[in-house]
Amino acid sequence: MPAEQNGVGQSLLTSLETFAWSVRETPLRYLGDPVLREKCTKVAADEFKTSSIKHLAIELVKVLMDYRQNVGVGRGLAANQIGATKQMIAVLLGDEPEVFCNPRLIASKGMGSYGESCLSSGVMLLGEVRRPWTGKFEYENLDGVTKTLDADELKTRVILHEIDHLNGISCSDKYEPKTMRIVTGGKAEVFGERFKKLD
Repeated sequence: MPAEQNGVGQSLLTSLETFAWSVRETPLRYLGDPVLREKCTKVAADEFKTSSIKHLAIELVKVLMDYRQNVGVGRGLAANQIGATKQMIAVLLGDEPEVFCNPRLIASKGMGSYGESCLSSGVMLLGEVRRPWTGKFEYENLDGVTKTLDADELKTRVILHEIDHLNGISCSDKYEPKTMRIVTGGKAEVFGERFKKLD
């Protein structure tokens, strides 16, 4: 990977080099790919514990963690971002990645705004997105067991971003008017975004 460089021009060049690496080295799909507009189908009861679902989970985690290790950003990845139209996401909410099947929001509180980027934009676009402040989620694990998660503002944001992908929606579709910009400061700029509570 390119070394850290100074200046907006050099930072943008580094971003382009990072994007070129991800195109070359990962199976990620990018904005404009029709699969990102598809609504993913639920993981059915008879699919849990099958080799195909386990393989998809392994691939999701591998791509997310490879991206995170090599680029330094990335908190979540949806199945259709690697071309599979199943309701499955991998999220990095703590020290280890987790896989959620059929994730859904069942309750929420408040509203907030946050600058979001996306692996499917090459982490080159960033804009403000309004979402619930906190949420309660229900999902199935890889064994088909239903679980619930009470999420803080960061976890809520990450999971809702990935659920949008499963419904064929990108965060760039939700950018507040006149907030979209090109990322020129790399991971420091992406992770430098702050949550703004709106109510």
